[in-house]
Amino acid sequence: TISIHKWVAMKLVSIVEMVAAFHSVISTVKLHDLFYWNYLGEFAKKIFNECRDFLNLTPADIGLASI
Repeated sequence: TISIHKWVAMKLVSIVEMVAAFHSVISTVKLHDLFYWNYLGEFAKKIFNECRDFLNLTPADIGLASI
């Protein structure tokens, strides 16, 4: 079995990775002058549908490429 301390540490690492990916992608959205609310909506849908492949949650990959 795994101790509670190791379990918490593993969960924290997972959360930190998700937050880092989120901030990175939001910065990319702003850099490309895309409307970030559209991106946030699509991003949230993917996350709530258990998508954990953060590398495929970029604006181009979820259909919000710049015009």
